[in-house]
Amino acid sequence: MSSSLGEKLINTVEGGDLEGVRDLVLNQNAPVNYANDGWSPLIKAASRGYLEIVRFLIEHEADPNIRSGDQWTPLWAAISSDNDNLEIVQYLLENGANPLLTTKGKTPEAYAKEKNQRLVVMALNESLRWQKLGTHRIQNHSIEPLFEVTRIFNFKSMNVMTVIQDRDHQTMSHSEMHFSNPAVDLEMLQEAKRELLERGGALDERAVNDALVNPRHGRRLHSVSRREAKHGR
Repeated sequence: MSSSLGEKLINTVEGGDLEGVRDLVLNQNAPVNYANDGWSPLIKAASRGYLEIVRFLIEHEADPNIRSGDQWTPLWAAISSDNDNLEIVQYLLENGANPLLTTKGKTPEAYAKEKNQRLVVMALNESLRWQKLGTHRIQNHSIEPLFEVTRIFNFKSMNVMTVIQDRDHQTMSHSEMHFSNPAVDLEMLQEAKRELLERGGALDERAVNDALVNPRHGRRLHSVSRREAKHGR
């Protein structure tokens, strides 16, 4: 029964019938995360450019990272459309869509570039910049022309891990440094503190300041060279 309701929900979404979608979900308990070989209700709504249906489904616990049988995600579906789906892309990102999930070996950002969707590329890159990973940790991700840099600031252990990858996501270098290490970018560290607090994280300001003036480690904690990374050492 749930599969038939799921198929009916997908078909109703395809027709852009918001009231029909509402009735199926609210009154008939149609499964919002039903997925067949090619679609789910949210993937269908995103691909068709139906922003209000996307909002309704997300508000009623549709998974923003659900995968169909062919590994499409709602974000990928929104980008694949010939419609201007920037608002849907932004809404999905604001509500938990992972901009790093790949489909057909490509990230959403790479696919948006292929389709010359400049504003979508900008929205994806901005969403990657800061991501809270837990109560005490936050990640900074930046994309350069030839490589990507990921920094994870851990305000419990007072260190920052930096991973540099090429655009094919092959690790070029990896390092872990205590906050007191002279190589740590203090301006970036201050920004990480602000971003973590703005996202509801917690940190002991006194402990952070103490770590900077009373170093426990004056050297790099761990480093992997490009050659070692290439050979998985």
